[in-house]
Order: sequence, then structure tokens, then C-alpha cells
Amino acid sequence: MKSARLIVLLLAMGSRPGLAAAEHDGQVTFGGLPVPGVTVTALQGDKQVVTITDQQGVYRLVDLADGVWTIRVEMLGFSTASQDVTVGAGSEPSSWELKLTPFEDIAAIAAPSAANPAKAGSHVETADFQRAPFSRSSRRNRSIRSSTTARS
Repeated sequence: MKSARLIVLLLAMGSRPGLAAAEHDGQVTFGGLPVPGVTVTALQGDKQVVTITDQQGVYRLVDLADGVWTIRVEMLGFSTASQDVTVGAGSEPSSWELKLTPFEDIAAIAAPSAANPAKAGSHVETADFQRAPFSRSSRRNRSIRSSTTARS
């Protein structure tokens, strides 16, 4: 008799709204082609669920509570996309089309800062190069090359 009550209690608890875990599926593409390796993050309050797209650009987020989740899609070289999605029974899969990060944004990230003023293509003086710490064998090879090229 006690076991029957326990079963009824467990069934009643499992059927309460909000306690059942839901799933959310979707696909990420670029130019109509699937993109593997994209990071997909679901956020709701302090909860976070992360997954990666497979070879077909498909992802599955599991153990999500019913309700509104912010889904964020990220991959290096592409602009981050996010959207609020309602997760629950009968919710449709999401489709995401990646957009390349604009060159201006890449240039702004790659631009030297005041703390690090070095620029790509910086000039190195020959004297600086010759003082660089090389192993003995590389110095010997450099001197052999220098004497060989001097004869030519």
C-alpha cells in the first residue's frame, strides 16, 4: 500500500509543469551550408547550457526548463547572434545563418593598443637581428652562409 502511494506521488511530481526537462534543436549554416564546431549557448537567469554543432551544423540543447531562453551562437570570424526562444512541448527548431564579422570590426580588434604599440610588419635592423640569441649551430651556419655568399 505504501509503495502504491509512493508511485502515485512520484507520478504527480513528474507531471507538474516546469519540472520536466525539454530539448531545443537547431541548425547553423553559412551560405546555405552547415557549419560544424559552432558554440551554442542557452541562457536563462543564472542557468547556462552549452553545446557545439555537429558535422551537419545541428545542435541539441538538453535538460532545459520550459520557458524563454536566450540562445547565443558564436564562432571565430563570424558575428555573434542571439535570440530569445520559447522552449517547451511543440517548440520548433531554430535556424541560424552566420554572417562574417565585418573587416572594420576585425581591424579594430587587431589594432595595436597604447599598452602594446607594436605593429605588424615592424622593421628589424640587421644589428638587432645579429644580436639575437641563437644556438651555436645556427650562428655557425649563418657564418658559413655569409662566407659562402661573400665568395659568389
